[in-house]
Amino acid sequence: MTALPAVRRRTWPVALTLAVLTLCLALVHAGPARAAEIVPVRLETVPAVARFPVTLDGVTRLTDGDGVAHFTDAVASEDDITRRITLTENIMEVNGRAARVRLDRVYDSQTAPMLALDVSWRVGFRFSRPDGEPVDPSTVGDVTLKGETGEIVKVAARDEAWLQANRVIRRTAGPQIKPLRWSVMSVEFEGSNVVNAGQQRFYPTDVETVDLQLLFFGLDVAVRDGLYGRTAGDAVELVYPDGGVRTFPLDGSGRMTAAALPRGTYSLTILGEGPRMARPLAVSRNQSVDLDFYTWLDVATVGVAALTLALGLALAGRLRRRRNAQNSAPSRRSLRRESRRVRRGRGVAEA
Repeated sequence: MTALPAVRRRTWPVALTLAVLTLCLALVHAGPARAAEIVPVRLETVPAVARFPVTLDGVTRLTDGDGVAHFTDAVASEDDITRRITLTENIMEVNGRAARVRLDRVYDSQTAPMLALDVSWRVGFRFSRPDGEPVDPSTVGDVTLKGETGEIVKVAARDEAWLQANRVIRRTAGPQIKPLRWSVMSVEFEGSNVVNAGQQRFYPTDVETVDLQLLFFGLDVAVRDGLYGRTAGDAVELVYPDGGVRTFPLDGSGRMTAAALPRGTYSLTILGEGPRMARPLAVSRNQSVDLDFYTWLDVATVGVAALTLALGLALAGRLRRRRNAQNSAPSRRSLRRESRRVRRGRGVAEA
């Protein structure tokens, strides 16, 4: 019964020695730890932009003069390159002009992955009338623009807007850089849109300041007395589309001229010695308007004429009734005489 424990006590040093030898042999065969593999990575920007920061695996490099970012010490990875690159945006100088450059997407490739960049430029505005006369931007409201991608931008007339200038499209032959065109949809001026939507277009790449022609038109008004045809009235009051009111005095010939009115619908009232009557006026072209103004004298003249006519009609009716009554009197006397003769004849016949 005591033999088995004795055998076990003699064999466990041997087992421990074998385990240590096995572990040593495994370490010898394993050798030193394998170092991480270093693979250079070349990332090309489209369009090519120099000194744009590109971040790969948390490491940032600036592109060279050809728009290429070089990572000479990148660690080899089986992860998709599109997940290893951080999409960034940077405001920088490009070709001597301030630009906002945004890394929009990554086109994967086994040889040279390409980074598609959206470049936006700052664009300002300058305004003029059809005759070339400049319009102060401080008097203009908001400008609404629409890009080919469907993006809508609304900006104050005195400010500049960042407008995307390109879109990178992937083709079979390689990436294609498509310039983006923008259209002017509206320019607000005193409550009215003074451009035709979509008629004026431009490319942000080509211009830093866009010249916009606004729809302003001339208006000539001539006022005459409605009855006597002579000059009448003192001034013309115009209510603008935004509710603003301006007064234009009439000259000695009863005329006024507004050289530049923004396109829109107005309300026009002649001011003078007479009742105020507002008239709608649509300004969409250069035009001349002749207006009649009825003074209080005209109103009195019409009133007297109407009263005289009413009295004349009443008098004429009265005379007509009297004449009719006179014409009908002989007929009534004849009827009475005939009635008396009939009654006498009946009396003789009865006797």
